[in-house]
Amino acid sequence: LEGIIDFGEMAVTDPDYDYVYITRELGVDIAERIMRKRGEQEIEQKKKKVGYYVTFDYVNDIVASFQKDIPGSWRSLAIDRLARELDRYDA
Repeated sequence: LEGIIDFGEMAVTDPDYDYVYITRELGVDIAERIMRKRGEQEIEQKKKKVGYYVTFDYVNDIVASFQKDIPGSWRSLAIDRLARELDRYDA
């Protein structure tokens, strides 16, 4: 994997934010493998930071679902994923 082109959420931000959707959709283990393959430093710290980003991304999804009147099933999925993400903090 060399890169992902997605201009939908283009912004000048923390480069580690690139790992949010990889972590959300493929899991922490895959994100970590990609980090290692790319030669990232301080991976444990990056995973923790990305975990916070993922958590707040789910919160954003839930808030957006109310603002944009998105169906409840989508909101329920976001709530379930948020709960799973929060469980990781207890581990």
